[in-house]
Amino acid sequence: MHTYAFLGYPVLQAADILIYKADTVPVGKDQVPHIELTNNIAEKFNSLYGNVFPSVKPLLTKVPKLLGIDARKMSKSYDNFIALGDSEETILKKCSGMFTDPFEDKIN
Repeated sequence: MHTYAFLGYPVLQAADILIYKADTVPVGKDQVPHIELTNNIAEKFNSLYGNVFPSVKPLLTKVPKLLGIDARKMSKSYDNFIALGDSEETILKKCSGMFTDPFEDKIN
């Protein structure tokens, strides 16, 4: 079953980026396709209404992918994330078992 989220979420994410007319956006490497889609939307908009939005480039850091607390992709489905509303005790428990060396071969 397909929902509006398949179309709506990427468009809303693009709008969040484009509204500020930034030329670079800090993202993880797994978010680079979203930047590409944002540029596609901006190009289409610009072709219809003039040069309104700049092309956006991803800004990656030395650690371009932040993993979940179990070193897999961070996901609510995997229950391997730290929620903003987690208690101090829960955060300490989750962090104590985290993979912490992003330069170790395990991450690649």
